[in-house]
Amino acid sequence: MLYTWLILSVFFSAINFFTSMEYFWAIFPILGVGLGVAFSGLKAFGYRAMGGDWEEGLYRKELERLHRENDTHQPSSSHKKLTEPSEEELELKELEELKRKWEDQDFV
Repeated sequence: MLYTWLILSVFFSAINFFTSMEYFWAIFPILGVGLGVAFSGLKAFGYRAMGGDWEEGLYRKELERLHRENDTHQPSSSHKKLTEPSEEELELKELEELKRKWEDQDFV
């Protein structure tokens, strides 16, 4: 977004330079777009961005969210415990029955 503001600032200044040198009217659209960029930055990074601790705050907030999510997804004691799969489960016999035999002409 900042690069867009920079490009637009150069564009408006160039138009101003080639059309009317006596008055620098390009300052108004440059400031308007700059305000939009500033508000977008505040919306994206929050008002705490000025303090420098905004990254740490977002990191802690995300960790708390992940901990809450993991707590709600913990299996209860009634769920089957994860164990090593048996050889039968690894063979996936049901999948082999459903698997279609592909011919080379199917891919052309």
